[in-house]
Amino acid sequence: MLPLLIFAVGILSARAECNSCSPDTNTACISDTKFQFCADNRPAGPIGSCPVGFYCTSELSICQPSSSLKACRDCGRCSLVRLFACLGPSTYSLCLGTSSPSNVTSSCSPGYVCNINLVNICGKSSTTNATCLEDIDTTTRAPTTETTEATETTESSTNFDRFWLP
Repeated sequence: MLPLLIFAVGILSARAECNSCSPDTNTACISDTKFQFCADNRPAGPIGSCPVGFYCTSELSICQPSSSLKACRDCGRCSLVRLFACLGPSTYSLCLGTSSPSNVTSSCSPGYVCNINLVNICGKSSTTNATCLEDIDTTTRAPTTETTEATETTESSTNFDRFWLP
């Protein structure tokens, strides 16, 4: 029984959190599919993206095809007591006692961020990590047809090939 308990505690402690720097990879997942390198144990620098169909994890190969390994599970989810859900760095929705965010939304005061683990929803950005670093789209939109003219653009990007399995 004791080995099983030790194994379970090990699994729980290995679970990554969104916006939390991993000491093994020196990166932090900032959304389901995006990550940043860390400086002084805080996400900083350019944002990397996982390939389509891959998720940001705390594994040594950061981007993995299994959604069960993803680090950012709390963005858009109601808190354990079903009071609120963080929808962005400083935006939140009331859950009204249900497991789904409602359409009732609000924002934290300037200098504060939303964190699903706080009783008061918002905490000082200098001492609290935001649950979500990006705003999530909570609206359902009807499909639209749009005609656009093709233009060529050059964009600077960082090669993050070593962070996912081929």
